[in-house]
Amino acid sequence: MRRYVAPMIILQLDDFEYHVELSSSLNGEEANVLVFCPMFVFLVDWAFKNNLLSDSFVGSGNFILQYRKLVTGEYSFSNFVTETLEGKLFESHFKDEAKVFIKDYIEFDGFINDLTKVFSTNLGALPKSFENSEALYKAINLSRKNYEINQLNFSNLVVFSNPEELINQQKGVG
Repeated sequence: MRRYVAPMIILQLDDFEYHVELSSSLNGEEANVLVFCPMFVFLVDWAFKNNLLSDSFVGSGNFILQYRKLVTGEYSFSNFVTETLEGKLFESHFKDEAKVFIKDYIEFDGFINDLTKVFSTNLGALPKSFENSEALYKAINLSRKNYEINQLNFSNLVVFSNPEELINQQKGVG
């Protein structure tokens, strides 16, 4: 008898409730967890454009129709995340060749670092359009390339930076 194994959630809006409560109390303004929707959208868009979304996810429901509406601006980032993704990104949404990178990229803050660096802002103020997203996707591609090279040289480390710098650090150079 096969035992049911729940799909692994790698990113969910509920994870940001604490940040919203903290922000609201510090700023005295009502904040909403939906400000974090661009994180989800940018990762899904990058994965889609790089053919890294699983066929079962892309083929399920109305994903393609909703994605097209998102890209053309007929569907907001928050609607896409809450309705299409139901506020969650699962490991199963991605192809096998991308799963480990994406899990590590999120868990070890590579994604957050790239987002805040490229857009020069905090996570709660990310753009809600695809304008300048290509710069982010270049940063994600570079992080993925660096991650894969670093995994070959230092399999016990999760690093998204330049592998030459890491090798020099390990050797005590520079």
